[in-house]
Amino acid sequence: MYELNQLIDLITKIREKLYTNQLEEAISDIQYALRGFATLSAHEWYVRTINMMGVVYALMENEGMAVSCYLEGLEYAKEHEVTRICSILYNNIGSRYYALEDYETAEKFYCISEEHLTQNGVGGIVNEEEYFELLSNTILNKIFCNLRTQNYEEARINRELIAEIQKKHSTRKTRYI
Repeated sequence: MYELNQLIDLITKIREKLYTNQLEEAISDIQYALRGFATLSAHEWYVRTINMMGVVYALMENEGMAVSCYLEGLEYAKEHEVTRICSILYNNIGSRYYALEDYETAEKFYCISEEHLTQNGVGGIVNEEEYFELLSNTILNKIFCNLRTQNYEEARINRELIAEIQKKHSTRKTRYI
């Protein structure tokens, strides 16, 4: 049967497969993990894992399946009341629009992600370090959109915001500026 710690360890191994481009194997392992997290009612882990599946499909250049995974994750999160984790899904949906060069729509999703993060804060499986990493990444994504749409004033404002966050909460892993 499924054990939560083993499934979490599997997620770490799946991430390693992404770095070595073992994408088909990663999909198979993710499907196994999804069944396990659903069985154990580990809803936040399920959402995080369906997001990972979307990332794998994006790496495989299957945009339709990637977005489908992100939308399934949002639906699942709302159904199981674990919306705290949705910011990662909104970020990845924004990234799909960014890849399509629809920077305004991408920025809208990054803004939704930022709102989610600031409203929900740290909690669940999102610890403090990950929270500020997600928040920093989200704001960086917004800056990229601002630059693409030549909204330099908004980019400057977001740059100041991320500098303040980095000053207070950066680690070696999250230091960008």
